[in-house]
Amino acid sequence: MAPKKDRKRKFINGICILIYLSGVLFFALPDLRGIANQIANFQVANEFKKEVSKLETTQKEDSSAAKNETDHNADLDALLLKMQEYNQLIYVNGQSELKDPWSYEQSALDLEEYGVAEDVIGIITIPKMDIEVPIYQGATTGNMDKGAVLLGQTSFPIEGTNSNSVIAAHRGWRGNKLFREIEKLEPGDTLTIQNYWEMLTYKVSDIRIIMPDDIDAVLIQPGKNMVTLLTCHPYTKTDRRYAVFCEKMEEEIPESGNQDKDGQTEGEQDASENAENAQQVREQAEAEDSALIRRDKIGRAVGYIAAAVLGIMIFSVIRKKE
Repeated sequence: MAPKKDRKRKFINGICILIYLSGVLFFALPDLRGIANQIANFQVANEFKKEVSKLETTQKEDSSAAKNETDHNADLDALLLKMQEYNQLIYVNGQSELKDPWSYEQSALDLEEYGVAEDVIGIITIPKMDIEVPIYQGATTGNMDKGAVLLGQTSFPIEGTNSNSVIAAHRGWRGNKLFREIEKLEPGDTLTIQNYWEMLTYKVSDIRIIMPDDIDAVLIQPGKNMVTLLTCHPYTKTDRRYAVFCEKMEEEIPESGNQDKDGQTEGEQDASENAENAQQVREQAEAEDSALIRRDKIGRAVGYIAAAVLGIMIFSVIRKKE
């Protein structure tokens, strides 16, 4: 009878261990997905950077290897021209096709025709948020699952004026934080976008909370090269949008314009008002979101600690019985 009891006990112990490990795996799944997504984003970003580096090299060298890249370079030159034409077109027609949120899913160009795979048009890096993610063309579900997206009927992020590239991302998705910590950004903070042809640097100028169908808020502003970051608000909800407006940084040029009695130019006054507004928005958003984000982080930490304690208890009981 003893061997039969031993087999039965080992079977029950095995079932307990299997149930425990399955529970731990299920709980850890979002974090494991997040790690997988971060690795995938890193690989995509790394491949993009290699492509950019290769382009820079072939432009400087007159070698057989460089000559082999001629066709691809020509494709990218044609792509840049198409992007410039598209940016000008939507500015001239007042972004008339941007009528509803569904417009955002549209892709302006078929990038495969220009030798660009995966719909990646650039890499956005935001030091304050500690993120670097690929930018995909078109806000489709598949693209948003992978990283940041350029909304349809908005400008491509390239050099030039009269443009506003609206770049959106989830407020955290499957363990990948993406734009979850967007409230860290303040006026004056910077971000960069690397496309195939240049590195562009932008500075945060304003922050607002808008409604999902508030299309006017993300339209092109004449004479400016802008990037607008967009994500859901409040955290875990989708009823509003958190918008961070950024303007391309140029070389420092002495300010000119009408000054008030305090010696401030009109531009300085606008910047000061935007900074005050942005601070109010951030405080409001933090009041709504900080507790939820903190709860999620603490909840997961407590969950892992509880799982570790439970595991120790289970294995201790099993060892004692053996």
